[in-house]
Amino acid sequence: MRSKRYSSKEEREWIIQIFSADSDEFDAVYRIVDAYPAALLWALACAVEQRLGALPGSEREHEAVFARNSA
Repeated sequence: MRSKRYSSKEEREWIIQIFSADSDEFDAVYRIVDAYPAALLWALACAVEQRLGALPGSEREHEAVFARNSA
């Protein structure tokens, strides 16, 4: 599936619309874009932990080692 291609006029209008938005709207968009990589990393870490169990060096892994050693 191809992504939609915008004409340069549509791109300019979109950019003008984004930058002419209220500062609160712009701040909200910026926070979402800024948080996106962190959200991807968090989702990846959760998926890896779910697939492999506790990650080495994680708090969960330390708790598991402590529980095994105590038993």
